[in-house]
Amino acid sequence: VSSFINMSKYLVVFDFDLTLVNENTDSYIRKLCDDCPKYHSSEGWNSHMQAVFRHLHQSNVEPQHMKACLEEIPLTDGMNELLTYLKFSDKFELTILSDANMFFIEHLLCHYRLRSIFRCVISNPAEFNEDGHLVLRPYQEQHSCSQCPKHLCKSEALKDYIHSRREKGISFDRVLYIGDGRNDLCPSLNLKQGDMIFPRAGYSLHNLIKSLQDDPSCGTSIKGTVTDWSNGKEILEVVQTLS
Repeated sequence: VSSFINMSKYLVVFDFDLTLVNENTDSYIRKLCDDCPKYHSSEGWNSHMQAVFRHLHQSNVEPQHMKACLEEIPLTDGMNELLTYLKFSDKFELTILSDANMFFIEHLLCHYRLRSIFRCVISNPAEFNEDGHLVLRPYQEQHSCSQCPKHLCKSEALKDYIHSRREKGISFDRVLYIGDGRNDLCPSLNLKQGDMIFPRAGYSLHNLIKSLQDDPSCGTSIKGTVTDWSNGKEILEVVQTLS
């Protein structure tokens, strides 16, 4: 007989850049150098960012300068209120699923005193070496999903996370997915009926979902309910009806 306690709750998954915080952290950090390397799509985003970090290091930009730069980035409007509500309810488990990097995310979460709210942060590992150079590594190497970059399929990462929690006796009645970008479409498409998707209004995910909904003939459908938002308080209004 299993000794696990089967607890049911809601899993709330947050993207980070332009969702939880109101900037793209990768783009924002580039303000620290005047002549950062330009992005070429053939190289892949992670390779590009590693070149940016290398350039910052060669330009004598130190870790404390990067931290101070990141701390200028504000939370998205209404997110503080949403998170404050969620942290006081045992019905919700919170995780971050982002194609940014662990250093940026962890530092900003600690800066805003939010780290303890999230059970897990899923992102690309990044840490400073002994020379003070930020080294970025891929979260994974996947070849099964052509929609996502090789270093992170958000659907696969989310599926693995849910499986790991189920092994500990924790199942989720619903997944609530909050995002903004093109790379949030893959996990949105793989959510089941009853799950909830919150695309930020006017951003890529919102536009992509709207295109799918407007064209039933495309053969791709969103099973979860979709609620767009411009302020975290709009998500809070929906979440309050669940607990």
